[in-house]
Amino acid sequence: MNRTETRITDKDIQTIKRKVKKTKVFIFIFLSFIALWSWGLSDSDTLFSIFNTFVFVIILIALVVLVLSLKRLQVTRNDLAAQIKIVNTFKVIDKYYTLKKSSNYFIVFDSKDIPKYQVTKKTYSLINIDDFIEIEYSKFAFWILKIEHNGNDIENKQNAQ
Repeated sequence: MNRTETRITDKDIQTIKRKVKKTKVFIFIFLSFIALWSWGLSDSDTLFSIFNTFVFVIILIALVVLVLSLKRLQVTRNDLAAQIKIVNTFKVIDKYYTLKKSSNYFIVFDSKDIPKYQVTKKTYSLINIDDFIEIEYSKFAFWILKIEHNGNDIENKQNAQ
């Protein structure tokens, strides 16, 4: 599409730092949960009960998310050093939602950098396939700095990592 590189503003740096802080809080809470769970296992007579096995599998999946988060934090250093952001327009090629306890709504782009984005239900209903979304994101870690549809901010504040 229409990809350009431009200089990161002070506001963009603050946005990245806010998102990094949220990621660090997630990592801290996750590691605290692992430590408490492991401590609880040490007192258990049945080390591999069905419940413990289930929790262990969930922790392994979450551990993958943790590693990806740590990698993203490491790559963020490159963003702050280079101070470059990408401004691009992506075409929506698909959209879908998941039915769980709480539904999740996604729009899919024609992009390898940012293949999809989770939006709110209200935003989901406003966006159609073949619409264009304007996105500003950091060059290396792909932190979304600004995302708009028809000039309206559509950043999902609940998923602002």
